[in-house]
Amino acid sequence: MSAVYFDYQGKFPPNEYRYIVEVSKKNGDGVARNPIELRITASSILLNGLSAALAAVPINSPRPVEIEKTRVDKMIKEQVFGDTDGAIYKVI
Repeated sequence: MSAVYFDYQGKFPPNEYRYIVEVSKKNGDGVARNPIELRITASSILLNGLSAALAAVPINSPRPVEIEKTRVDKMIKEQVFGDTDGAIYKVI
C-alpha cells in the first residue's frame, strides 16, 4: 500500500502519547487523495480506531507532522487499529 505517515504526539496530564497514523494515498475508489484529504482521513482513522476519550487528545493537539516511512520502520510500535484507509500504531 502506498501511504503517508503522520506523527501525533503530545502531553495530556498525567501521560504523554504518541501515535503514528498510516493513511493510504488513494481512497476506496482508487482516486489519489490531496494533502487536505490525507489529514482529514488521518483524523477519521483516529476517531474510528481509538476510544472517544483518547481520540479527542491527538486531534486537538498541534498539527500532526508528516514523517517518512524509513523513520516509521525504525520505531518500536504496535498496531492498535487498521482498516482499508490506513492504520494506527502506538509508539512504545
